[in-house]
Amino acid sequence: MRLLVAGLALLLLAGCTTTPAPRGSNGTSSTGTPPASSASLAFDRVDGCASSRSSEQQVVARSQADFDAMWRASCGPNPEPSVDFAGRTVLAYFWGEKRTGGFSTEVVNVTDSGAQVEVRVARDSPGPGCATAQIVTHPADVVSIPATSKPVTFTFVDRTVPC
Repeated sequence: MRLLVAGLALLLLAGCTTTPAPRGSNGTSSTGTPPASSASLAFDRVDGCASSRSSEQQVVARSQADFDAMWRASCGPNPEPSVDFAGRTVLAYFWGEKRTGGFSTEVVNVTDSGAQVEVRVARDSPGPGCATAQIVTHPADVVSIPATSKPVTFTFVDRTVPC
């Protein structure tokens, strides 16, 4: 009986392990090397940005001066929130001007691969034939992560939201 319980426990534990998602059809990157392991980073939303950016932009703010410049140029008259840059880095994605409502953007994942930080952003667009508000919008999302000096790349998942 103990052997059966031990065997079941091992099977359950084996099913709980995770492996990185394959990058290519054979689980390797485009260079043929095995995928590097990466760690998800916890992130916090930085609220209050009423974006006014007419063009798409990605911002990495590692200092108060960088953040101040980004906020003044992109976030309208809303008061600037406090960020402790001794321990945080701010990442912002501005999708630019959209001619109707129904568009949104959201940072959904931030990972540290060891060599760089990757920010995965979902961009949602209204489906064909959807009734949308006839108003100019400027979708954006601003988050903070633990401080990093690594290069940051942004990748995108474009999704169509059905009516």
